[in-house]
This record gives sequence, C-alpha cells and structure tokens, in this order.
Amino acid sequence: MTTHTHYSPNGGIVVLDAVQLELMLRKVLLEAQAEALRTLPMAQQTEVRFYSRKEAARKLGVSLPTLAKKVRSGKLQYKSMGKRILFTDAHLSAMA
Repeated sequence: MTTHTHYSPNGGIVVLDAVQLELMLRKVLLEAQAEALRTLPMAQQTEVRFYSRKEAARKLGVSLPTLAKKVRSGKLQYKSMGKRILFTDAHLSAMA
C-alpha cells in the first residue's frame, strides 16, 4: 500500500493512503471551485431582460406604429420567440 505524508496546519503529521489523499484533494478542489464561482463579477451573472413591443416603445418614447416601422426597416434589432417579438436592453440602447 502506498502512503503519502501530509503535514497538517496544526503541525501534526498525517499519513494517508491513495484513496484518502484523492478524497482530500477532491474536497479542496471543490471548495476552490465554489469560491471562484461565488466571486465572479456580477456582470457575468446577470440575466437578460426582455421587453414586449409596448414596453420597448415606452422606453424609446415612440408609438407602436413607429416601433413597427423601425423593426421592418431593420433599424431596430429584436429577438423572435414563437410569434412574439421581444427586445433586450442592448437592442434598445443601440436604437437610442
């Protein structure tokens, strides 16, 4: 049986076999991964907000017919979900 010597933080020596060492390493790696995910910048964790035609028109300060003209002319990008036409903040800010 192969053993590995590990020096614990309190100064003691712990002898581990290969299985125990693997479990200990997995635990340390999972803790490090969890910490990395907790510290991700909020910009990487935000969700995309979708706006209806009515909401988009209100945000842009235009009427629904004007919004429809901008969509048809290609001046305003959108996301199609089924029969619905939706807009994101990125779509609307590009138009403003």
